[in-house]
Amino acid sequence: MGNINYAQASTSTTWQPSEQGVGDIGNLQQGDVFKVWMPRLDLKITVKAQDIAPIFALESWIAFKRIGKESVMRGDLLLTPDEVAPAISSLQNNDIQIIGLHQVLLYESPQVVSLRISGRGEPKRLAQAVKTAFKAAKVSAMPPIGNESVAKEEALFEEMGPRMLQDIREIIGMKGNVVGPMLRFTFPRAERIVEQGTEIPAAMGSGSVISFITGDQDSVATSGTLVLLAKEVALVTRVLRTNDIEITALNNCFLNEQPRLFCMRFWASGDTTALATGLRTALDKMNVKRR
Repeated sequence: MGNINYAQASTSTTWQPSEQGVGDIGNLQQGDVFKVWMPRLDLKITVKAQDIAPIFALESWIAFKRIGKESVMRGDLLLTPDEVAPAISSLQNNDIQIIGLHQVLLYESPQVVSLRISGRGEPKRLAQAVKTAFKAAKVSAMPPIGNESVAKEEALFEEMGPRMLQDIREIIGMKGNVVGPMLRFTFPRAERIVEQGTEIPAAMGSGSVISFITGDQDSVATSGTLVLLAKEVALVTRVLRTNDIEITALNNCFLNEQPRLFCMRFWASGDTTALATGLRTALDKMNVKRR
């Protein structure tokens, strides 16, 4: 399995209308997916008195894939409780479907939730609908993760340390991708995920994502989403809890996908080797694509 290159900015005119619609610069992903990441830089979130970097667990994203003359869109919008109702009303008024609403973390202050959305049509219209929803919810501008904010490998070595970085990569079994001060891994499922006749690539929410960032006193924090079949939920739950990894949410991933998927969000901070090993064990219980 290849790795997603988050530093590859869109240079194709194909997706410029989407960029213009949402007002941000996107990136090309595996599976011919165009994706825009938008961290909530306007929010200062803490979990158990620990500051959370917006790029780590506090980002909205929307992703597009061309299907004939149209595009399909999936996304997660990170919102505070007061922003949810106006955002949903605006999205519905612009024919954007609401897939789910769920928490992201536990013990966070202030509270945030994730609103998963779906749409189909002309990409600029879809992107403008999301931008309009943010305005309706009075969300401040959210700069995208583009070339300018993607850290170089050397910077991550300085932040995380070469030994810690090497340990994570060896245990997980992949190099991963550097995104700002964070190391991120993406694991597509081995099955072909289809909804209403359209394949849903990993970059549009059908793949598991695991992220690591430095914590306090030579520790790390990890957060992400594991995308599971029903028969995998109990197995992975047991593995995570055995390794002191908190499950922060368990919810539907989509509405009409085949096979049926469930998204399990997690969070933990602590010893690098222990957390990486626990997550690797969880992945071994799942039918993800092997390298």
